[in-house]
Amino acid sequence: MKRLLRVLGWLLVVVVALWLGVCAYLSLSHPRLAFTAEELARPAAPLPKGFLWGTATSSHQIEGGTTNDWTRFEAQPGTIEGGDTSAVAADHWNRMAEDVALMKAIRANAYRFSIEWSRVEPQEGTWNEEAWTRYGDLVRQLREAGITPAATLLHFCLPLWMADRGGITAPDFPDRFARFAAEAGRRL
Repeated sequence: MKRLLRVLGWLLVVVVALWLGVCAYLSLSHPRLAFTAEELARPAAPLPKGFLWGTATSSHQIEGGTTNDWTRFEAQPGTIEGGDTSAVAADHWNRMAEDVALMKAIRANAYRFSIEWSRVEPQEGTWNEEAWTRYGDLVRQLREAGITPAATLLHFCLPLWMADRGGITAPDFPDRFARFAAEAGRRL
């Protein structure tokens, strides 16, 4: 056993040495590129027809004001250094029009965003009409700006009522998620 561990240790040393050698070779043989201010000021080359060039976000990380299994996790003392939370985040929920304008300014033509399930269905079976209206307004603004919306329905956050039942391992999760997905499809 000791012999096997010694051989494995030497093998690891050899692999690490080879990896470092390859890294050094590539660093020396492929110098870093530097662009002049003039090169950076040139207009971007046109993208092929149908190419989506966009941005992507997660509702929990940017919207602020969410209440889901991650906000509950964030509230537990000692789980996040400094006690930081996503309570306000980037305040996208109140700055959607501003954010769409920024996307348009950088010539994005696509935006992948997530619909916060806990916001649109805070209690099981109860839809938040105001939240659905707001997401509908976001989709309208995106289309008016020439930006293709792409919605993500599950971005690692669950409503508390779903998390308390076991989250994605709950026996009724597929049915509950299917209901949410159908509602999103119908409304948006």
